[in-house]
Amino acid sequence: MDNKANKMQELEIREKIAAGAYENKLPYKTRRQDEKAWTAYGEESARLHSEFKCDALEDVGLANHPKANSAFQMAWDRGRARGHFGVYNELLQLAWLLLND
Repeated sequence: MDNKANKMQELEIREKIAAGAYENKLPYKTRRQDEKAWTAYGEESARLHSEFKCDALEDVGLANHPKANSAFQMAWDRGRARGHFGVYNELLQLAWLLLND
């Protein structure tokens, strides 16, 4: 993939992050308050996390890499405090290490 195509993909995922596409929009309820709403919130959170992980790994070129899961987990651990942008930026750095000799 050429550099221009990489830049376009990067903008797309950054735009999705900025738009809150990976943020859970369901109202949060505790299990005591409403068990169905609590379960739905958890399921939606898991779905959004999985979508972000797939999009981010694809975007940085690690989707089929044997260390993709480890790289994402490291990026998550290191960047989560800064939100999805932080995770994505950490993943970009790890991808560079894994893909460049």
